[in-house]
Amino acid sequence: MPVTLQDLQQIATRADLADLRNEIKTMLLQFQEQLGNLPTSPQPVQKPFYSPKEFGAMLGVSRPVINRWCQDGTIKALQKGGRGCSWLIPHTELERLQREADDIAPKL
Repeated sequence: MPVTLQDLQQIATRADLADLRNEIKTMLLQFQEQLGNLPTSPQPVQKPFYSPKEFGAMLGVSRPVINRWCQDGTIKALQKGGRGCSWLIPHTELERLQREADDIAPKL
């Protein structure tokens, strides 16, 4: 199939490509500069409630242990859906356990 003048006019020239490349470089540098102004580590997300799996991961304790602590009242939690259903542990319990650990640590 022969190439027409109209086809050739749609093809970018080397100068067009060089200009485009420079624009892209400028945009990338601006983006990198903006990224450099962001905090390096993401802030942890504070949720109002945690699942036993999430709560256990934060404390370094297994999910079954957290479930047992919920059942025996060591951790104050809500059972969503009633007996036999999953637990919801409020963020305040995490804060309480951290305070208690801080109180015990100086005594050791």
